[in-house]
Amino acid sequence: MLSTIPANTTPWAPRSVPAQAVSGTDTGVGKTVASAAVAARLRSAGIRPHIYKPVQTGLIAADHPQRSELEQNYRDVVTRGDAQVAGELANCPYSTGAAFALPMAPQAAAAESQEDLPTAADHAACIQQLLQHHEVVIVEGAGGLLVDLGDHTLADIASQLQDQHHVSVQVVVVDVSAPVPVVGP
Repeated sequence: MLSTIPANTTPWAPRSVPAQAVSGTDTGVGKTVASAAVAARLRSAGIRPHIYKPVQTGLIAADHPQRSELEQNYRDVVTRGDAQVAGELANCPYSTGAAFALPMAPQAAAAESQEDLPTAADHAACIQQLLQHHEVVIVEGAGGLLVDLGDHTLADIASQLQDQHHVSVQVVVVDVSAPVPVVGP
Protein backbone atom coordinates (compact mmCIF):
# COMPACT_ATOMS: atom_id res chain seq x y z
CA MET A 1 0.00 0.00 0.00
CA LEU A 2 1.23 3.48 -0.84
CA SER A 3 0.65 6.31 1.55
CA THR A 4 0.95 9.94 0.62
CA ILE A 5 2.43 12.78 2.59
CA PRO A 6 1.84 16.38 1.49
CA ALA A 7 5.06 17.72 -0.01
CA ASN A 8 4.87 20.96 1.97
CA THR A 9 4.77 19.31 5.41
CA THR A 10 7.57 18.21 7.76
CA PRO A 11 10.30 16.53 5.69
CA TRP A 12 9.73 12.84 5.19
CA ALA A 13 12.40 10.54 6.59
CA PRO A 14 12.64 7.38 4.46
CA ARG A 15 13.11 4.10 6.21
CA SER A 16 16.48 2.52 5.66
CA VAL A 17 15.32 0.07 2.97
CA PRO A 18 18.24 -0.94 0.70
CA ALA A 19 16.49 0.11 -2.53
CA GLN A 20 14.24 3.14 -2.92
CA ALA A 21 12.48 3.24 -6.31
CA VAL A 22 11.37 6.79 -7.13
CA SER A 23 8.58 6.94 -9.65
CA GLY A 24 6.01 9.51 -10.66
CA THR A 25 2.63 9.94 -12.20
CA ASP A 26 4.19 11.44 -15.35
CA THR A 27 7.37 12.97 -16.74
CA GLY A 28 8.45 16.32 -15.35
CA VAL A 29 6.73 15.87 -11.97
CA GLY A 30 9.85 16.18 -9.85
CA LYS A 31 11.33 12.68 -9.58
CA THR A 32 14.88 14.04 -9.82
CA VAL A 33 14.30 16.57 -7.04
CA ALA A 34 12.52 13.90 -4.97
CA SER A 35 15.46 11.52 -5.51
CA ALA A 36 17.85 14.23 -4.35
CA ALA A 37 15.65 14.97 -1.33
CA VAL A 38 15.52 11.28 -0.34
CA ALA A 39 19.31 11.03 -0.74
CA ALA A 40 19.93 14.21 1.26
CA ARG A 41 17.61 13.02 4.01
CA LEU A 42 19.42 9.66 4.15
CA ARG A 43 22.80 11.42 4.27
CA SER A 44 21.60 13.62 7.13
CA ALA A 45 20.75 10.41 9.02
CA GLY A 46 24.28 9.09 8.44
CA ILE A 47 23.25 6.64 5.70
CA ARG A 48 25.39 6.35 2.53
CA PRO A 49 23.09 6.56 -0.56
CA HIS A 50 23.81 6.19 -4.27
CA ILE A 51 21.46 7.50 -6.98
CA TYR A 52 21.00 5.21 -9.99
CA LYS A 53 19.07 6.03 -13.17
CA PRO A 54 18.42 2.84 -15.20
CA VAL A 55 17.95 4.63 -18.54
CA GLN A 56 18.45 8.27 -19.52
CA THR A 57 17.49 9.55 -22.95
CA GLY A 58 18.27 12.95 -24.40
CA LEU A 59 21.69 13.04 -22.73
CA ILE A 60 24.59 14.43 -24.74
CA ALA A 61 28.12 15.42 -23.88
CA ALA A 62 28.80 19.15 -23.83
CA ASP A 63 31.24 18.62 -26.71
CA HIS A 64 28.97 16.26 -28.70
CA PRO A 65 29.60 16.94 -32.42
CA GLN A 66 25.84 17.17 -33.11
CA ARG A 67 24.93 19.13 -29.99
CA SER A 68 23.69 22.24 -31.83
CA GLU A 69 21.59 20.17 -34.20
CA LEU A 70 20.12 18.05 -31.42
CA GLU A 71 19.33 21.09 -29.26
CA GLN A 72 17.70 22.79 -32.23
CA ASN A 73 15.55 19.76 -33.11
CA TYR A 74 14.65 18.55 -29.60
CA ARG A 75 13.70 20.56 -26.53
CA ASP A 76 14.50 17.72 -24.11
CA VAL A 77 18.25 17.38 -24.78
CA VAL A 78 20.44 17.85 -21.70
CA THR A 79 24.15 17.78 -20.94
CA ARG A 80 23.66 16.66 -17.33
CA GLY A 81 21.60 13.54 -16.67
CA ASP A 82 18.99 13.19 -13.96
CA ALA A 83 21.24 11.02 -11.77
CA GLN A 84 24.01 13.59 -12.02
CA VAL A 85 21.68 16.47 -11.14
CA ALA A 86 20.20 14.58 -8.17
CA GLY A 87 23.62 13.38 -7.03
CA GLU A 88 25.06 16.88 -7.15
CA LEU A 89 22.06 18.32 -5.29
CA ALA A 90 22.39 15.68 -2.55
CA ASN A 91 26.19 15.58 -2.62
CA CYS A 92 26.27 11.81 -3.13
CA PRO A 93 27.52 9.35 -5.77
CA TYR A 94 25.39 8.64 -8.83
CA SER A 95 25.40 6.54 -11.98
CA THR A 96 23.32 5.80 -15.07
CA GLY A 97 22.74 2.32 -16.49
CA ALA A 98 22.35 3.35 -20.14
CA ALA A 99 22.29 6.77 -21.81
CA PHE A 100 21.19 7.77 -25.30
CA ALA A 101 21.44 11.08 -27.13
CA LEU A 102 17.97 11.13 -28.66
CA PRO A 103 15.23 12.29 -26.28
CA MET A 104 12.64 9.60 -26.95
CA ALA A 105 11.32 6.39 -25.46
CA PRO A 106 14.22 4.14 -24.38
CA GLN A 107 13.56 1.40 -26.95
CA ALA A 108 13.38 3.91 -29.81
CA ALA A 109 16.51 5.75 -28.62
CA ALA A 110 18.42 2.46 -28.32
CA ALA A 111 17.26 1.35 -31.78
CA GLU A 112 18.38 4.65 -33.31
CA SER A 113 21.76 4.23 -31.60
CA GLN A 114 21.91 0.58 -32.67
CA GLU A 115 22.55 -0.44 -29.06
CA ASP A 116 20.89 -2.93 -26.75
CA LEU A 117 19.15 -1.84 -23.59
CA PRO A 118 20.07 -3.49 -20.30
CA THR A 119 17.49 -5.98 -19.03
CA ALA A 120 15.71 -5.76 -15.68
CA ALA A 121 18.09 -8.49 -14.48
CA ASP A 122 21.08 -6.40 -15.63
CA HIS A 123 19.82 -3.38 -13.68
CA ALA A 124 19.08 -5.49 -10.59
CA ALA A 125 22.60 -6.97 -10.70
CA CYS A 126 24.09 -3.47 -11.04
CA ILE A 127 22.05 -2.23 -8.07
CA GLN A 128 23.13 -5.27 -6.06
CA GLN A 129 26.77 -4.36 -6.87
CA LEU A 130 26.17 -0.76 -5.78
CA LEU A 131 24.78 -2.05 -2.49
CA GLN A 132 28.19 -3.56 -1.79
CA HIS A 133 29.49 0.00 -1.25
CA HIS A 134 26.36 2.00 -0.34
CA GLU A 135 23.69 1.37 2.27
CA VAL A 136 20.83 2.52 0.03
CA VAL A 137 20.45 2.81 -3.74
CA ILE A 138 17.82 5.27 -4.94
CA VAL A 139 16.57 4.15 -8.34
CA GLU A 140 15.00 7.01 -10.30
CA GLY A 141 12.57 5.80 -12.92
CA ALA A 142 11.40 7.48 -16.11
CA GLY A 143 7.81 8.71 -16.14
CA GLY A 144 5.56 6.33 -14.21
CA LEU A 145 6.16 3.00 -12.53
CA LEU A 146 5.10 1.06 -15.62
CA VAL A 147 6.92 3.07 -18.33
CA ASP A 148 8.64 0.74 -20.79
CA LEU A 149 12.40 0.83 -20.21
CA GLY A 150 13.00 -1.80 -22.92
CA ASP A 151 10.79 -4.85 -22.40
CA HIS A 152 10.71 -4.12 -18.66
CA THR A 153 9.60 -1.43 -16.24
CA LEU A 154 10.81 0.05 -12.96
CA ALA A 155 8.36 -2.35 -11.29
CA ASP A 156 10.12 -5.27 -13.03
CA ILE A 157 13.51 -4.06 -11.75
CA ALA A 158 12.06 -3.88 -8.23
CA SER A 159 10.67 -7.42 -8.61
CA GLN A 160 14.05 -8.71 -9.81
CA LEU A 161 15.74 -7.09 -6.81
CA GLN A 162 13.27 -8.69 -4.42
CA ASP A 163 12.94 -12.12 -6.07
CA GLN A 164 16.47 -12.77 -7.34
CA HIS A 165 18.63 -10.71 -4.97
CA HIS A 166 16.41 -10.68 -1.83
CA VAL A 167 16.70 -6.90 -1.60
CA SER A 168 13.80 -5.01 -0.04
CA VAL A 169 12.44 -2.20 -2.20
CA GLN A 170 10.38 0.79 -1.13
CA VAL A 171 8.52 2.65 -3.88
CA VAL A 172 8.25 6.43 -3.60
CA VAL A 173 5.64 8.00 -5.89
CA VAL A 174 5.75 11.68 -6.79
CA ASP A 175 2.26 12.95 -7.64
CA VAL A 176 1.68 16.59 -8.49
CA SER A 177 -1.82 16.05 -9.87
CA ALA A 178 -3.27 15.87 -6.35
CA PRO A 179 -4.82 19.07 -4.95
CA VAL A 180 -1.73 19.30 -2.73
CA PRO A 181 1.42 17.82 -4.36
CA VAL A 182 2.52 14.70 -2.52
CA VAL A 183 5.53 12.48 -2.15
CA GLY A 184 4.51 9.11 -0.80
CA PRO A 185 6.40 6.10 0.46
